[in-house]
Amino acid sequence: MVYCRNAGSLIGYAARLNVLGHFRLSLCGSAAEVVELLEAGRKFRFLIYDDFGLDTHALTLSEFAWFEAFEGVVVIADVNSEQRSEIYRWAKGEGLPLRAILQAPLRDYELAQVVGFGDVWGGELSDTLDCLVSRSCALRDGECPSVCAERLAG
Repeated sequence: MVYCRNAGSLIGYAARLNVLGHFRLSLCGSAAEVVELLEAGRKFRFLIYDDFGLDTHALTLSEFAWFEAFEGVVVIADVNSEQRSEIYRWAKGEGLPLRAILQAPLRDYELAQVVGFGDVWGGELSDTLDCLVSRSCALRDGECPSVCAERLAG
């Protein structure tokens, strides 16, 4: 599920997630849409919450989390390291399954690292794609993790 109040950005999320092999998406532009799906008993692997701000959106995210319908939550936020730590502490205190806080503007490789590749990729190809995403991320720092090097060599 993607919760984003900007309709144009919702389309962008759909395209990004489709490239990663995630095709069964619920795109929600309002909190009421999210709650309606949750009240209907729907379960989701992830909630991607766009443009999250702790001061302005904590109550909304807590309401969503109350349904225990998400395996993990990913928030997209324009925050500094202190604010990021504050969000993690808050989420832990709330018992929220926060998987990641991704910096806005969103980078595709970071999203791929968190949500992985959908069913369309499956098996060994999925491992290779995971590795390539990790490698492209690690290359920014000038080194490739040993597990990536082993996969690429094999």
